[in-house]
Amino acid sequence: MEEWKEKSDKEIQKIADQIRNASEGIPIPEELHPEAVRKRLEKQVKKGQTRRAFRIYGGAAAAAMAVLVVWSGVRHSYVGKGYSAAQDAVFEEIVEEEEAAAETCAPPEEGNEEEPIRTAESYQEIYDRLTEYAYEESKFLEREMTAGVSGADGGTGDIRDLASNAAPKDYSETNVREAGVDEADITKTDGTYLYTAAADTGSIQIIRAADLKVCAKIKAQGTDRIEELYVENDRLTVLASGAATELSLDRDGLYDSGYRTETSVTVYDISDPEVPKELGRITQEGDYRTSRVSDNYLYLFTDCFKQKKEAEDVGSYIPRMNGELLASDCIYLPGTQAGGHYLLISSVNLANPSKIADSRGILCSSSETYISGQNIYLMQTRYESGSGTERTEVFKFRFFSGMIRAKAVGLVSGSVKDSFCADEYDGNLRIVTTCQKGWEPVCALYVLNEDLELIGSLENVAFGETVRSARLMGDVGYFVTFRNTDPLFCVDLSDPTAPVVLGELKVSGFSGYLHPFGEGKLLGMGQEADESSGRITGGKLSMFDISSPEEMKELDRVVFKNTDLANLFDYRSVLADPDKNIIGVCLERWDNGTQSVNYQIFCYDEEKGFVRQLDYSMLSGKNDLYTEKVRGLYIADTLYLVSPMEISAFSMKDGYEKAGTLVFDGETFVSASGQR
Repeated sequence: MEEWKEKSDKEIQKIADQIRNASEGIPIPEELHPEAVRKRLEKQVKKGQTRRAFRIYGGAAAAAMAVLVVWSGVRHSYVGKGYSAAQDAVFEEIVEEEEAAAETCAPPEEGNEEEPIRTAESYQEIYDRLTEYAYEESKFLEREMTAGVSGADGGTGDIRDLASNAAPKDYSETNVREAGVDEADITKTDGTYLYTAAADTGSIQIIRAADLKVCAKIKAQGTDRIEELYVENDRLTVLASGAATELSLDRDGLYDSGYRTETSVTVYDISDPEVPKELGRITQEGDYRTSRVSDNYLYLFTDCFKQKKEAEDVGSYIPRMNGELLASDCIYLPGTQAGGHYLLISSVNLANPSKIADSRGILCSSSETYISGQNIYLMQTRYESGSGTERTEVFKFRFFSGMIRAKAVGLVSGSVKDSFCADEYDGNLRIVTTCQKGWEPVCALYVLNEDLELIGSLENVAFGETVRSARLMGDVGYFVTFRNTDPLFCVDLSDPTAPVVLGELKVSGFSGYLHPFGEGKLLGMGQEADESSGRITGGKLSMFDISSPEEMKELDRVVFKNTDLANLFDYRSVLADPDKNIIGVCLERWDNGTQSVNYQIFCYDEEKGFVRQLDYSMLSGKNDLYTEKVRGLYIADTLYLVSPMEISAFSMKDGYEKAGTLVFDGETFVSASGQR
């Protein structure tokens, strides 16, 4: 033991010297000075067991070096940019938090309960977990079939989170869930060009907005299908999916062929949009689920199902990130089982898009994901067959400068409709759920602290009704329930330990999406319904006065009889800008098997209510327009409607007079006159 201690002392001193030399000329926080790091390392070693000492020492030393790199990078990024001492102190706190995160990412100690979600120690452990689950699943199905009870559907909800992006630009941006956290979409603009994959041809077309000229096309690689894209800071980021074939050996030494799904991220320099240049590409196994961009890092989420074979065939049950097997200590094993389903998360620095900055996998079957400015929340529904109830398990991950770390696990009653039913505020997570009470549904709101511990709740709201939409905004939350009518509830969340209903408004139908629309107003998009039977009769726009929560009012409504609002299928397609006073809706109707699609533009007038300004027929007599791919966006005073069939421009200052059209000829967009 003494011999080992002497050796470790020398190694600690060596690390301390390296940190001291590397940090010359860089002002770093007191807690990261070499002597402070040395003391922390010694403390970690003393706390551990002899047979685990080298693991502890290695993890702590690696954490210290990682923090030095992070701090150096942060300081390098902000030195000379006019940041105050107070702001520097904030960065120091962030570095201290990330040091703790780096330490907790080291392999956990035996009996160490600090890791909220334990990572695997080996591929064999993951194989054993999957084998155990397969056995338990077969027994569960056997019991359910015997009892004549079917399991609950975990849901296949995709993440279409949104909120208004408040950037002062004279062009519309994708309607996103969290301000400052960008989301991909099929059509984007930078104010000069349109970038669209809406034609579903395996290519992105770059169109100069001023004259609707196709300036460039980018084809997907191989058989890949382009999913979505980002445009920001002279970078075009393309997300695509495809399949890769692979061979594996079975126990008899015979080759077995198969394929795996794969998602790619390719970044292009578009400083000259007419000559895009590829800068880098990475791949991640699995089907594309969603992505986010924050602080120049892209975070990619994929769903990956692995059908395990033999324990030696590691590739059959371990996912690949950029062609390499994901390390076992980057795979989280929560207490609940999920078969071979992984949710994979990776980060890519868009300034260096040829490699993955960090990657994590979690064995879970989450159906909803909410991503705040700092945290990722994965929500999965757990159905308890014995009691017939549903509960939502929440996994929380912190992200910062490309790093991804598990932070907490929580549990609430009921199921979550979509990501709008979750929201982070002042470090707390608020969740609106639909629970089951006996044979009837009932709604609830829960507040969890930063460790996902329950600190407040509001239960037994709207007995017999289900949650249809929610919007949680600061100290106030709104959610809509529905059975035959639409109660809009307003909840006071100023005291997170004691949420209180301030008021409710009952109107016919329900709002499936809520959007803030200026001071004291809330826009609702949804469906009208018969008040006595609850039967859906068409789409609906509502404008609510929420200036007095106790006396909310529906100021005006527009009903689209026997018509659906296509925007409800993908919230990123919503065009609603209170500053521009513009509301766009895509309407779909079927008559005797014939589809008709109209895009309508409204403004809201304090005296007249909703005023229709444009009603444009996008399709006539053809049944092949995917309405969820229609986008309305504006640049200055021009409105552009982009669909898989055409791109049309309208002059907003001239009463929405049509200013030009491109039609899709099966390969590219061409002008209405046929000239490319």
